[in-house]
Amino acid sequence: MDNLWGRRRGGAAANRGEMAPGERRAADPRRRRVGRQRICILVTTALTGAALLAVLASMLIMVNGDRSPDDVKTLQVHVLFRHGERTPTETYPNDPYKDDSYWPEGWGQLDNYGKKQLHDLGVYLKNRYGPGGVREIYGGGFNTAETKVLSTDADRCLNSAAALLSGMFPPSASPGGSQVWLPELDWQPVPIRYIERNEDMMIASKKPCARYDEDLQAVYASSEVQKVNQENQDLYNHLSENSGKTYNTILDVEFLYNTLQIEELRGLKLPNWLSGWYPERLRPLASLSLALFTRTLPMKKTKAGVLLWDMATHMGDKISTPTEKNKIFFYSGHDTTIVNMMQALGIADDNFKPDFGTAVLVELLEYTNGDKNVKIYMKNSTSSDELYPIIIPSCPEPCHASGFFNLETITSPKQWEMDCQL
Repeated sequence: MDNLWGRRRGGAAANRGEMAPGERRAADPRRRRVGRQRICILVTTALTGAALLAVLASMLIMVNGDRSPDDVKTLQVHVLFRHGERTPTETYPNDPYKDDSYWPEGWGQLDNYGKKQLHDLGVYLKNRYGPGGVREIYGGGFNTAETKVLSTDADRCLNSAAALLSGMFPPSASPGGSQVWLPELDWQPVPIRYIERNEDMMIASKKPCARYDEDLQAVYASSEVQKVNQENQDLYNHLSENSGKTYNTILDVEFLYNTLQIEELRGLKLPNWLSGWYPERLRPLASLSLALFTRTLPMKKTKAGVLLWDMATHMGDKISTPTEKNKIFFYSGHDTTIVNMMQALGIADDNFKPDFGTAVLVELLEYTNGDKNVKIYMKNSTSSDELYPIIIPSCPEPCHASGFFNLETITSPKQWEMDCQL
């Protein structure tokens, strides 16, 4: 997959509309976060005395995501993130906001707040991994030998990557301001590579896979999903009667939920017929829809195995060759990318739907005793600095690098191709 990191984006998709913008809602405090999810950590109970104090102390360290810089050295960091807030990718016949004039950025494009979300994430990462950060790994400036950026070919992902990099690598943060090239502009261009949609087996995971398609259809036809459909027939009927479109699957509901959520975040008043149905009835199905893409082990390997392989390969290179210069890898993707990876790590939660700008931090750390461990954190909001540790069931704390490398869901590109054959 090394060739993917050496391929650059050429050209951009044209916007659909350039008309006057619709009314935009106010600044940060106005944003209503619907159903923020947090990854739950299972902690062994029935501990007493000194043992309990030790566990509590370790939990404080984990929640803060910190250890003393004297105890640990950061060798490599992988950051997977969802793009920022965007405009809808689709609408429905009776949508009062289906006109292009409400979405001057174009359909499926990053909006201004989405740009700010990813810039803020970049600033956070600079403070964590830059000079003086608890996981310091780079000197403040951008170095093409140290940092690699890979994105899907969606405009919103490419632009999100660019916004993040603007916050993480401002020229003024370089040693002595050596990378300042235009004093009035604290920004510098950073190369962003991308993968064509039909070749993407790693981030968007849209490369055709015949076996996976059969597996997914089997999941949709399963008794589990059929039961969910039966239990929500009243919802499907209500949506069909009022939207001007027929709804009869979980996937249909997910697409509608995404559109309604974006319209709500935009400050647009949703139709009265959605009262009591959105978000209460729609969100659980939208979350379940994402989880169904990786319902079985083979599906997990297809949708996230190559991404985990890429991370493990770079970590292994760093361990075997300490002089290896690659330090930071960025993967700009979608909500499905993050859910697929969490499912592949064994963190199964049918209610998890990542917010815009959610990031997963995968850190390769070296301790004073020589151990090299992998720590993973979830940052599910760009408006908060809270990190939530991800404990891999098959590689519990401390997760040694060798344990991470042996995850059963890791799949090489060659193996991926073989497994996709019918």
